[in-house]
Amino acid sequence: MSASMNHPRRPAMLDPEVAESIPGDEDPAVTTAVALTSARALLGLGDDEFTADQVEKLAHLIKTEGVDAVSTLWARSSKLTLPGQMWRLYLVREWFRRDTDTVRSRYEEGERAIHQRPGAEDLVLPELESTMAKIEQLMTGGGVDSMVELLKATSGVMRVLAAGVSAGPEWITSDDDELADVVTRRAGALQKTAEELAEAAKLGDRE
Repeated sequence: MSASMNHPRRPAMLDPEVAESIPGDEDPAVTTAVALTSARALLGLGDDEFTADQVEKLAHLIKTEGVDAVSTLWARSSKLTLPGQMWRLYLVREWFRRDTDTVRSRYEEGERAIHQRPGAEDLVLPELESTMAKIEQLMTGGGVDSMVELLKATSGVMRVLAAGVSAGPEWITSDDDELADVVTRRAGALQKTAEELAEAAKLGDRE
């Protein structure tokens, strides 16, 4: 594990004081709306569900308290919604921050495996480091030039990670892991997440 990486905070937990500053967190319908609003806030987009003051407050909360303050709300969202996409990007980001060396090693192994396939010797694959940097920028309130392109790149990265022969397409292998989640613990999690991100990107291309 890289000593320079921060340990992730368990995404399933929400600080009580932070929760109090999120409007309507106790109401499931409003929670769903807040999940979408917070995801849009990271993209620098406004929202009709809340007042401009509430949206600004939420964006400020994310920048000052960190994205963990709202990530648990995204976890309940459908895979093709913006919050659902943010949740998957968040999980990728936390995994890379915690297990940087492991992710890099698995990516290199996946690259070799793909390039050994017939006709794939010169296939251009997404860059791990630049993709992770863009996810980090998004999650810290810096926005992103194109959400669709980021989804495509992250999907590609996940496919490469899934191609390695040592660990294969599995992601998190223990229920006791801090990042254990229905997304990360399912069979073939890396490949399935890659497919979901690619599907979301296609929907974004049509809009």
